[in-house]
Amino acid sequence: FANSRGIMLGSFKRNQFGASAGGPVYLPKLYDGRNRTFFYFTYEGLRQRAAGNLLTTVPTALQRGGDFSQTRNAAGNLIAIYDPVTTTRSGSGFVRSPFPDNRIPAARVDPVANNVVKYYPLPNGPGDPNSGANNYAVAGTGVTDSNQFDGKLDEMATDRNRFFLRVSRRNLDIRPPDFFPADVRIAQGGMFEPQYSTGAAFDYTYTLRPTFLINLRYGFGRVLLAFRPRSDGFDPTKLGLPTYIRANADRLMFPGFAPQGYRNLGNGGPEFRRNAFETHSWHLANTKVMSAHLLKFGFEARMLRVHNTEAGNASGNFNFGRTFTQGPDPNRPTP
Repeated sequence: FANSRGIMLGSFKRNQFGASAGGPVYLPKLYDGRNRTFFYFTYEGLRQRAAGNLLTTVPTALQRGGDFSQTRNAAGNLIAIYDPVTTTRSGSGFVRSPFPDNRIPAARVDPVANNVVKYYPLPNGPGDPNSGANNYAVAGTGVTDSNQFDGKLDEMATDRNRFFLRVSRRNLDIRPPDFFPADVRIAQGGMFEPQYSTGAAFDYTYTLRPTFLINLRYGFGRVLLAFRPRSDGFDPTKLGLPTYIRANADRLMFPGFAPQGYRNLGNGGPEFRRNAFETHSWHLANTKVMSAHLLKFGFEARMLRVHNTEAGNASGNFNFGRTFTQGPDPNRPTP
């Protein structure tokens, strides 16, 4: 499909690599941990670039100026644009009149709409022969980067005491493809999805007697999702929207605009998230060997913590259907 439209194909590249090292801790003239202290360390990296394609409909240069004289449906019929303010009662129903020449006068176009439509890219193809739909096609590349580290230390302090400590960390970065030109990309939508995962464990074993074993464990796990929209921080008053939207928004972002039949703009959905999930666990296990029995006793405790912050439709979400300008009966579409 990209070839048929003369679009450069997006590439797919996946590089996964890593290294590991382990052995006894030995520092000449400082510390000799052979047969006593051991380490193990690993690293794994991922660099992925995945191709993505977008085929959608954006307003034409004429439509951006309110001129719908060339706007047709799939059958090639002109889509008449009716003036909502001309709606009058007719018998048991209503009727309205079309705009002359299917053009909306400049004075009737809302200033916010004039500003918003500038954030649409212009068509880069003719689209459907009749309707002009699917007139914007582009390829992009999504990014997935990951770095993971794991480290472990084992210590045999004495014949009766031994412990280990393990720490893990993963940083994951996910970024959406760029489909809009750089100057209007803030309105494309989509979000960046960094994720940070941390884990740790400590295990201590003490042999009190040959028949009595004590084991103490602690575990920690935490995942942080720090998602943010591409338009994080965008001031909606730049579009002419009232200042109370900015003053009352949980987060500032490009508002969502969804005109029926066209590509959506902005971040209308819950695309800001800061979620942290944390677990602490403690475990004490005692094992006693008796003459004819094995006795185990101890306790386990867990603490689960969740911190959740999300913002959806924070700067507004605006939807526009065809019913606003259909006619002559505003309650019923015609061919």
